[in-house]
Amino acid sequence: MFAEFLFIGGVLFWCAFVVVSLVIISAIEGNKGEPKKALAIGSLLTFVLALGLFGNLWNYVMEDWRWLLIVLGGYVGLGIIWSLPKCYFMLKEVRNKLSEMKDDFRDDHKIKPDAPIPADKIGDWVKRINNSDPHYSYGVGYDVDAKKIIAPRFNKYRGRLIVWACLWPWSFIWTIVRHPVLWVIEIAVDWMKGLYQRMSDSMFSGFNDDEE
Repeated sequence: MFAEFLFIGGVLFWCAFVVVSLVIISAIEGNKGEPKKALAIGSLLTFVLALGLFGNLWNYVMEDWRWLLIVLGGYVGLGIIWSLPKCYFMLKEVRNKLSEMKDDFRDDHKIKPDAPIPADKIGDWVKRINNSDPHYSYGVGYDVDAKKIIAPRFNKYRGRLIVWACLWPWSFIWTIVRHPVLWVIEIAVDWMKGLYQRMSDSMFSGFNDDEE
């Protein structure tokens, strides 16, 4: 009975697949630090092994192994292609995080928005970068002589790209779901922020008129 339910397309198959998918997505996308590669790959291999032991997977494979090679080749190729936009989204998030850090640094040191960081504050700015997640996770730094940010180093994030390429279906699904949702949230937040600020400005527009 157990084996019958574990056949591809059975009830138990889909229940197990959903659970494994949630574990994989959480491992490769839900962790702010380095992806939990062992957990993600181990979960997938366990699922495939269960299909082989209790299901009908090996019968499908042995019926036409050439078809399997074509599928695996296509899977790897699509994973490599997917790593390109995924890398773009990742680097964009790192850039946005650095922009927020720089704005916070300007606020903390009373520096005008969009103004260059003064020479006497560069040391503090370097310390801020070196103690940040972009530095530890992506190798971001600051070149004092050139006065510019050192871009993320490939050696620091190649493990992420490999995992995303190997498990691209789950990474793809999470990304296409997450980014539109975040985009809608950002629009709503910006609209509400503008509304609240206009309300505040209107409320206090004549507050100091009697002091002039």
